[in-house]
Amino acid sequence: MGKARILLIDDEEDFLLLMKKNLELQGYEIITATDGDLGLEKARSLKPDLVICDWSMPKKNGCEVLKEFRKDKSLRIPFIILTAVDDFDKVREAYDSEVDFYAPKTIELQKLYKRITTILNLSKNRIW
Repeated sequence: MGKARILLIDDEEDFLLLMKKNLELQGYEIITATDGDLGLEKARSLKPDLVICDWSMPKKNGCEVLKEFRKDKSLRIPFIILTAVDDFDKVREAYDSEVDFYAPKTIELQKLYKRITTILNLSKNRIW
């Protein structure tokens, strides 16, 4: 098995580039998308191993994107919402929609890397 492929979806291009660089340094192959529709399109064609998505985006928010992933059996991919939105109702909505992890963008990178590793390892044995 080669490098794990992660799809990053975020409308903030500076944040997207920074996360891309940091995750590539951890050995991941990174795909980026600047909105949910483009993220769905790239996920269908490139089949990432994990998705990391912002909540607040134009067109579709992160939870709406997550719900689209969960409706499509070909997109049963582990999903992390990484966002500046800190609202209990949104966290609950994300977990009710089967998000694998919800974290603030202020999370320490080492903690995020550990969570990514755990989710990727667990997803190898996951039965959807």
